[in-house]
Amino acid sequence: MQRIVLEVLAVSLSRDTRARAVRLPAWNEALGLPRPWDQQWALRMQQVPAYETDLLEYDDLFEGSEVVAAKVEEIVVGARAEIDRVQAMGGAVETIDPVVERNAVEADARIARVRERVRATGEELGRRLRVLVGKPGLNGHPNGAEQVAVRARDVGFEVVYQGIRLTPAQIVSAAVQEDVHVVGLSVLSGSHLEVVPAVVDGLRAAGAGDVPVVVGGIVPPDDAEELRARGVARVFTPEDYDLTGIVDEIVSVIREANGI
Repeated sequence: MQRIVLEVLAVSLSRDTRARAVRLPAWNEALGLPRPWDQQWALRMQQVPAYETDLLEYDDLFEGSEVVAAKVEEIVVGARAEIDRVQAMGGAVETIDPVVERNAVEADARIARVRERVRATGEELGRRLRVLVGKPGLNGHPNGAEQVAVRARDVGFEVVYQGIRLTPAQIVSAAVQEDVHVVGLSVLSGSHLEVVPAVVDGLRAAGAGDVPVVVGGIVPPDDAEELRARGVARVFTPEDYDLTGIVDEIVSVIREANGI
């Protein structure tokens, strides 16, 4: 609750920040989807500084602040010093450590190896590998799903990306219609035990039970075990941050599902 109030307080004190929107976090957001009551409570806490104080009747209260001005100047001086240091070393490209450069080259090689697996597997199955990436539920953070989708496309997958806030029925319908080899679900809302089995069961009911489902998101170990027991082929968590490795594992899932 205090975090919500502090977030809004900063916007209220500094009107010139020109915040067009302030997100509405609920107190139990980490545990699951907030109920309407939880969301209303968060809204009321935001409305207190706006309507029950006179903060918004004044100009930007930070304008002319010596403390704020000193902090800004400190940041500017530090940024200029860093730019000068990099320029003295020959520029950004020359400043890159040889180890970082070597790691990048090795990552180019790993991508090439996975790309070859995707191509070979597609040839064995008679067509290019196709993955559907979707986000069931109300969560609106697509970054993880989109990064996986981009890496999958980079290594040769045909990617069907359906966007966010989809129902399990919509995902099942798209998977069947697009005739995909695998379905990838991204769930960060805490509703994985509800929406993911609904997709798995929906695929089975639609006669596509042989299409494997993989899941990525914030999933506790016990929940991950339950999802696997209910038919999910793989569960990726924030610990699995290697995009190339994730896509490589998805290729393995497809091969396993097709007996190759």
